[in-house]
Amino acid sequence: MQIQDLVVGTGTLVEDHATAEVHYTGMLADGTVFDSSIPRGQTFSFKVGDHAVIRGWEEGLLGMRVGGKRRLVVPPDMAYGSRSTGPIPPNSTLYFEIELIGVVEPRRPPTEIEVPTVDAWHALEGGARYADVRVGDGKKAKMKHRVCIDWVKVEGGEITEETYSRGRCTWMRLEESALPQGWLLAMPKLRIGGIRLIEIPPAMAKDPKTHAVPEDVVVVRVELSDTGK
Repeated sequence: MQIQDLVVGTGTLVEDHATAEVHYTGMLADGTVFDSSIPRGQTFSFKVGDHAVIRGWEEGLLGMRVGGKRRLVVPPDMAYGSRSTGPIPPNSTLYFEIELIGVVEPRRPPTEIEVPTVDAWHALEGGARYADVRVGDGKKAKMKHRVCIDWVKVEGGEITEETYSRGRCTWMRLEESALPQGWLLAMPKLRIGGIRLIEIPPAMAKDPKTHAVPEDVVVVRVELSDTGK
């Protein structure tokens, strides 16, 4: 693949898992335009790394900054290969001019877990406890209802799991078949926009699917983004 910067942008950088908003024109080797967002007057957005576009775009936009314009010459093996797609013949090299209009940066997990003050903790049965790092102002989570959450799990002082890199919150239902007992006790009444730290003894952190019990106390930082029935 060949990459040529026509205009070097100065705005936000495109990186893996970012969402890029572009105007583009795609051409065949003879100059025939097979697609363009410009006559439609609508930009096109895609998330880098989701494989929603050809590999030439996935790799060719990395490193661009908002305001930049780039020309890509994409060989068939990074485009549609031996398949024909609409007006694009098999084994076509594709030529694109792309203007980067905007970038939504990828979500990142917190680099460290907040430490609440001693009086911020609320005791739960079985030795679990929770503290609110940020109080939300939206609807409350309720048992048996669906919630869309992100979490960072810490065991033995090390982060063992985080969901922010997935790019979107995870939907699940607040019930025993989906979450460990310690989570269920601490989640109700957490409001949308809120972040709650939950400290769970091993016996209450048993995985409901694998039945695995951790060796150490588990600390989970949960952020609630949405809820529904």
